[in-house]
Amino acid sequence: MTDDAPSHVTDPAAQARHPESARMTGTELQIARLHVGMSRAELARTLAVREDTVRRWEIGKDPVPFRVRDDLRAIENATDSAVNSLIDSLKEMRSPYVILSGEQGLVGGGSPDLTDYGPGWWRAVVARAARAVPGTRVGTREELAAFGAIRDPE
Repeated sequence: MTDDAPSHVTDPAAQARHPESARMTGTELQIARLHVGMSRAELARTLAVREDTVRRWEIGKDPVPFRVRDDLRAIENATDSAVNSLIDSLKEMRSPYVILSGEQGLVGGGSPDLTDYGPGWWRAVVARAARAVPGTRVGTREELAAFGAIRDPE
């Protein structure tokens, strides 16, 4: 993993003019990770580093590599895309629901074709989409069947 900084981010004054390409602080990293609903382990797996490495970045023990800002931007974009896709699917349903079981998330009995960054990420996607589509029910197959949101508990 290289940590080559663009030339305009090695100078503190230039960093102030270009904060989008400056090195992230550990706190910024933690906030971005939590915003997309990922655990440290999920982010570490996605970035191909150890979980302890993410922890050290977040507490400021080690500097966050410059590339991580772009990696997180890509995760945020994928998250927004997944939320919008799920919202579209839920809006097509008369009684919208999402079945969650373990690490799998099913929409209306079918599996969505979404990038998977882990169960925490997926639950954050579901939470944002469900909030955007009034009346959306979320639960296990058994829970939703008990509430009458779906017919057969299979």
